[in-house]
Amino acid sequence: MKKFLLMILAFITAFAFATCGGQEKDKEQNESSSTETVQIVDRVIAVWGNILVENRELNGVTAPTGFESVKRGDSGEGWTSDVLSVNFYDGNDLSDYSEVWFALKTVNCYFRFMGESEALETDSWIYFHLTQTGNNVWTVELTVDGVVYMTLVEQSGNTVRRLLYDDGWSSADGGSVVIYHKGDGTQASVYSTELLGVKKPYDPQISAGATKVAERAIALGDNILVENSETESVTMPAGFSVVKRADSGNGWKSDALPMNFYDSTDLSDYSEVWFALKIENSVIELQYNIRNNTASEGVKSSVQKEFNSWVYFHLTQTSANVWTVEITVDDVVCATLTGQSGNSVKTLLYDDGFNSVDGEAVLICHKDGNVTASIYSTEILGVKKTTEA
Repeated sequence: MKKFLLMILAFITAFAFATCGGQEKDKEQNESSSTETVQIVDRVIAVWGNILVENRELNGVTAPTGFESVKRGDSGEGWTSDVLSVNFYDGNDLSDYSEVWFALKTVNCYFRFMGESEALETDSWIYFHLTQTGNNVWTVELTVDGVVYMTLVEQSGNTVRRLLYDDGWSSADGGSVVIYHKGDGTQASVYSTELLGVKKPYDPQISAGATKVAERAIALGDNILVENSETESVTMPAGFSVVKRADSGNGWKSDALPMNFYDSTDLSDYSEVWFALKIENSVIELQYNIRNNTASEGVKSSVQKEFNSWVYFHLTQTSANVWTVEITVDDVVCATLTGQSGNSVKTLLYDDGFNSVDGEAVLICHKDGNVTASIYSTEILGVKKTTEA
């Protein structure tokens, strides 16, 4: 029964690893990354009831630069004057985003700003750029005809609704950007683009007391991995301060990187360890249910995955030299390896899978011998075990 449960657990882990990070590259679809702009919702101003009614006739209005779609809502019997209700502003949670963009264009409407006596009436698109400067604290920049019209700072909230409307009404310091019907008996229209955003970089939640254990998780050596000082093409992953790059040499054109290139620093005295890897022209292979070389039972299985983003490793020592290894990509836990035996990155990610019936291995495999493979590695950080008095 124990063996059966271990096989089920390994299958679940392998499936999660295989599906992590979106579509495979060979399907010609880009995987998501922390710097990719994504659509949050297809419109910022909603249509509902007899207040704003959907109108698919755009009257020649096209998407402004940087956007792909335009949605139109026309005023109905329920909105013939005064301010558009707060509930029509989008309410999607923006807490996980570092920047957000959208644009609005109106007909027979004007914009009012809380705390400002002036109103803005324009036929041009108004671009909104929201930047999160603190925990749900934002700067909102409005641009019209290529000129910054207004900047609101320290807006509090986690939705467009809260940031543009609520904050000015509920906070003495807040500002509001609200849409008013001109109230002249004519129909008003509000054109809205999609809402675009960039997610915050993944935060590995490294303990404040973590110190450097080793300069890099993947070593150099011979003609297999050669130092390359060019690292400007990659962004420093959150929580770390060092990025080292190594390129494949003539000695590594295919198959798995030899185990001696995994760091062998003794981790026995550490309770938690963190590092991150980024690979190019290589794949990470998870081997599970590895059959011991001398055992007659067990099946060797593996799954490979190519990632564009940083791959974060969090190692937790659960008992003497027994560890849980958690692998995270794009804020998603792709695999959790439990009961890994060893006292170094080398033994925990490589040796254990080959020398234990239940062990699993995390390998780096060259993808195409005709192209140089690159491995970017952060420093290894760790928190030492507490010493009981």
